[in-house]
Amino acid sequence: MITQPSALLSFDAESARRGFRFDPEPHHYWLDQKRIPSVSEILEATGFKGRAKNATHQENIDRAGRRGTRVHLFTHWLDENDLDWSDVKDDEIPYVTGWEGFRQEHDFKPYLHETPMWDPDLLYGVTPDCFGTWHGGKPVIVEKKTGDHLYWHRFQTMFQKMTIRKWWPADYERVVVRLTSWGSALPREYKDDAIDSMICRAAVTCFQSQQTMGGLHGID
Repeated sequence: MITQPSALLSFDAESARRGFRFDPEPHHYWLDQKRIPSVSEILEATGFKGRAKNATHQENIDRAGRRGTRVHLFTHWLDENDLDWSDVKDDEIPYVTGWEGFRQEHDFKPYLHETPMWDPDLLYGVTPDCFGTWHGGKPVIVEKKTGDHLYWHRFQTMFQKMTIRKWWPADYERVVVRLTSWGSALPREYKDDAIDSMICRAAVTCFQSQQTMGGLHGID
């Protein structure tokens, strides 16, 4: 089970003490006056997550991102029993009903949604889609996608797990749920924590080295 109230109080108190904040645009995390990297920045800088190849590719990424943002918002409201279905466009409905089906099939009960957080040891920021319990109470981290399953998702969810369990200690499982335009939910679990965590830690070290040496992917 997830230790809930005391863990949330501890996270909030320590975040306030350290001056942690998140700027949604342009997706920057801060500790006091120092910006810390996001998981996306680390994965892009170390080559695990690809960048746009050209303007058309970037336009497609942006379009998919806008759809994903809306779907994430609607599924969040659905989880809180606060969704007005009239706000959902016809072509977005299958993604939301797919999420509804996933929750029912896997007995998923969310605890926290879209909560910006920071790793106190490795000093990066991350905002997991949601985490909670499934399959009769097992702790799980769930990442929602409206596109294909990609290789770097395993590292994204591992970064999330490394951070979440420091504030909410539990033995989390990791799953990425692909929500489709035809209303299905296609979950993919990642279980090789030993290798994935080793690679994530190495990626942080590489990113920090790039910063120190003034590499192209350093942050301000």
